[in-house]
Amino acid sequence: MTKIAIVYYSMYGHIAKMAEAVKEGVELVTGCEAEIYQIEETLPEDVLAKMHAPPKKDHPIATPDVLKEADGVLFGFPTRFGCHPGQVRAFFDRCGQLWQAQALAGKPAGIFVSTATQGGGQETTALVSTTFLVHHGMVFVPLGYRTPLLFNNDEVHGGGPWGAGTLAGPTGARQPSELELNVAKAQGEGFAAIAKKLAPAQSGLSSAQQGWLKSTPATALRWVHGTSRDASPHDRAEAFPVIAQRVKHELSLIRSLVSSAHITELLESLRREAAREDLWSDPDSAARIVQELGALEARDGRVSELRTSFLDTRSLFQLATEEDDAAMIDECRDAMYELEEQAKQLRLDLLLTNDGDLSSCFVEVQAGAGGTDSCDWVAMLARMYTRWAERRGFGVHQVDASPGDEAGFRSVCLRVDGAYAYGWAKTEAGVHRLVRISPFDSAGRRHTSFAQVRVYPQAVMASSGSNKAVEIPPKDLRIDTFRSSGAGGQHVNTTDSAVRITHLPTGLVVQSQSERSQHRNKAEAMDVLRAKLWQRELEQQVKDKHKFTEGLGENAWGSQIRSYVLQPYKMVKDHRTNFSVSDTKLVLDGELDRFMEETLLMQAATADIASPSGH
Repeated sequence: MTKIAIVYYSMYGHIAKMAEAVKEGVELVTGCEAEIYQIEETLPEDVLAKMHAPPKKDHPIATPDVLKEADGVLFGFPTRFGCHPGQVRAFFDRCGQLWQAQALAGKPAGIFVSTATQGGGQETTALVSTTFLVHHGMVFVPLGYRTPLLFNNDEVHGGGPWGAGTLAGPTGARQPSELELNVAKAQGEGFAAIAKKLAPAQSGLSSAQQGWLKSTPATALRWVHGTSRDASPHDRAEAFPVIAQRVKHELSLIRSLVSSAHITELLESLRREAAREDLWSDPDSAARIVQELGALEARDGRVSELRTSFLDTRSLFQLATEEDDAAMIDECRDAMYELEEQAKQLRLDLLLTNDGDLSSCFVEVQAGAGGTDSCDWVAMLARMYTRWAERRGFGVHQVDASPGDEAGFRSVCLRVDGAYAYGWAKTEAGVHRLVRISPFDSAGRRHTSFAQVRVYPQAVMASSGSNKAVEIPPKDLRIDTFRSSGAGGQHVNTTDSAVRITHLPTGLVVQSQSERSQHRNKAEAMDVLRAKLWQRELEQQVKDKHKFTEGLGENAWGSQIRSYVLQPYKMVKDHRTNFSVSDTKLVLDGELDRFMEETLLMQAATADIASPSGH
């Protein structure tokens, strides 16, 4: 079955109706099916209400995966002064990785639009859209002059040879006419017929030829119009040497990182500790040493496997070229692409070699300037980091939380368990800024809130050459118990299960109330205290203390490392690396890896990886 995705944005419903007509046309072609997706709205509800926009249809929200999985895509949108609406541009930004990877090259695409009047800019929008899609290797399929309905002079209508269209009128009150809907239906039918011809199952091309077609858009255009020629194995394999050279460069960088004195010394130290006869006299310390050693040795194994796979794939490619085996050449190219991704990920992992990077960690979020909104922001960040940890397969649970007066939390402490949890999470330390229409403001005004994130490594000294965790004399502690204020079943507020520990020499205060057992809460609180004290010890070993405090700053305006803007537009921007994305929902759902990667690479480029930084 050939799958056609109809992806549209509509404010007043005109394009939504056209999309449904296009779907009818697609499904007239045997062996084709269509699904309609709408591009997510970025304007707040109160603004839409003032603009008298009707309720949205219940079509599912479009994602980049929709474009990737479809056999053909028809885009529908209104014109905005001859350009795409901001919502459409934001969606195309979200698809950046697809454009960059040429993942949609060779795939058929078409458009249908709406505008206010005949002179409203639909032709300019069509031109912008056509060049944009072809620029990224898609095969643009026009409506063409084969549709007699386009030559109807009895009524004024939208559309043209590039695709169907509708005129909304100066006030937006005019709805698509029967003629315009029939043109849209004809476009869907014609587009589906061509998409079916291009689809792997019906095209008569092998999977290898399909892969080649997608990697060479110009050839795809010739093939659609019946002018394709057989390409030589050299043409089909042209990309392989380029990819192989990039992988070779990555392997060179990896080799220099693996052979660094720091990693060598760390590995030898861990092996010495693991060989001690009294290793398991302290089970917690032993478990952490074994975990760190296992992670490092596994990483060494990945380096060796990656290099072997690279050499094998390169040899296989040479053999396939000599034997003129097109299918094998394509498989080698795909395998080299996969090796490139693995090499990039491994190089990032190798940046995590500082004290504590291998360990689990605690993530502490505290409300800053912004009142109730700031407390709500803490809750949102705690959820974001929980989702991030779950995405990466880390264990995560809440150690402590101090509720806000009206909503959210004044502070939250999370424990994240897993190899390299601290190495990744430490990049999040600093002030995070939120801009949105406040749900707590009856006037619906825009508010700015702040929260500070601190990240502490679990207090493991193995990577520093010592097998002992931070030792705290009992005389330095004051331990108080109180009744838990959080969830905990029938024991909540009935027993003094929560524990608060004060470290008298430093004044540090930690508490835990996540467990129903006082004993477990005490152990958890001690872990948090050791983590904080260990970090203080590490900081004292660094002459330039700024390396540990940069990014933290004052929990207010001007100190933020990252801004999350939800209104009047949507964007998350990291001010350290200038990396930004428009899909705020995805970020708040825990998709943080790219932000963390950019920060690690920046730190490596500025030689900060030689000592712990950013916590």
